[in-house]
Amino acid sequence: MRILNIIFDIFTIFFNLIAVESKIIRKLIERMTLAFVFIGLAFLLFLAAAFFFLSGAYQYFAMYMHHAFAAMLVSILSIVLALIFIGIAKLQIK
Repeated sequence: MRILNIIFDIFTIFFNLIAVESKIIRKLIERMTLAFVFIGLAFLLFLAAAFFFLSGAYQYFAMYMHHAFAAMLVSILSIVLALIFIGIAKLQIK
């Protein structure tokens, strides 16, 4: 009878451990989801800021030079910015 009590206690402890770990995992998933939401919002804000920056640069260059040349200059600026961000991302991966 004592062996059955020990086995029952082991199963009880095991299932309690699973319940506690599921609560911890649930909280971690909630925190991770919230972090991803904030990362997504930051990315959208960054895209809006980049759009306004490039739009302002185009309008500034268009005031002083031909529109086609201003568009090429802004596209080169956006390519340089993209290459800088790709380099930063590559450094973070290593």
